[in-house]
Formats: sequence, structure tokens, C-alpha cells
Amino acid sequence: MYQVEAYVITAAGLRRYSMETNQEVTYEEAQILGALKQDGKSTIGELGDVCSSMYSPAVRHVIDSLLTKGLIERVDKTL
Repeated sequence: MYQVEAYVITAAGLRRYSMETNQEVTYEEAQILGALKQDGKSTIGELGDVCSSMYSPAVRHVIDSLLTKGLIERVDKTL
């Protein structure tokens, strides 16, 4: 098991996020997971609620990696 820890900037300030996974993740992946999971979300469609730049090229490869690892699900097929 891997301990995942990241800090996510929100309107309320910096929030710490922590979880365990069965796969190693990068810090960028941990930030995306943190942005989703802190509010109980786990799909790309829900990512739009917490990450306004979800379709930027810089973030897309991180999202694709999380999908490949099975750590998030694809419900919004438009990505």
C-alpha cells in the first residue's frame, strides 16, 4: 500500500488530502485525487466542479494516467 498525500488550494485556503492506494502515484496525480476525493467525488465529470482547468493539456495527461490506473472513472466521455 502507498500513502498518498497532497495539498490542494481551494477558495477556503490550503487543504491537506491523504489516502492509501494500491498503486504508486505522482504528486500531480495526488493533487487531482485530492481535489476530487475531498468532496467525495470520483469521476471526470465531477472534476469540473473542483478543477476549472480540467481540459488543459497540462492536466489531461495526469487524468489519463489516473484513468489507466483505475483510480478514477470516466463518466464524461467528452474529454
